[in-house]
Amino acid sequence: KTLLESPDDYDWWFCGHSAGGAHSVLSSYFFAKKFPKRKIKTFTFASPRIGNINFLKSFNKIKNIEHWRVSYKNDLFTAVPIVGYKHAGTSIRLYPNKIYIGDYNPLFTFSLIKCHSFFDHHPSFYTKELKKYLKTF
Repeated sequence: KTLLESPDDYDWWFCGHSAGGAHSVLSSYFFAKKFPKRKIKTFTFASPRIGNINFLKSFNKIKNIEHWRVSYKNDLFTAVPIVGYKHAGTSIRLYPNKIYIGDYNPLFTFSLIKCHSFFDHHPSFYTKELKKYLKTF
């Protein structure tokens, strides 16, 4: 009801960390499909994979959704579930004093070989690195 009563030029933002990020992707996906004339933006942090290849293809076909997926260093939770699940959206990978935006190697970047740290999942690492990056603007 709130979305329908809002002005047409509003952008709707969804965001979340970890499971909240996964919920944000699913919610924004369903809203974008149901309201194709609304602009939907999703920002996730430390989100696990949430859908199979069919979900990814469907997500990528939606024109009114934009998803930025932020991960930090070797965060284990960005590599699970392992089999049959895919990441959607544009990847922003944070490291101390480095940031990678865009494509990644799907067989390595978010694998258990690379992502093996429980400690890197804490929101404080995400905010610390994002603050450093945002100060450059």
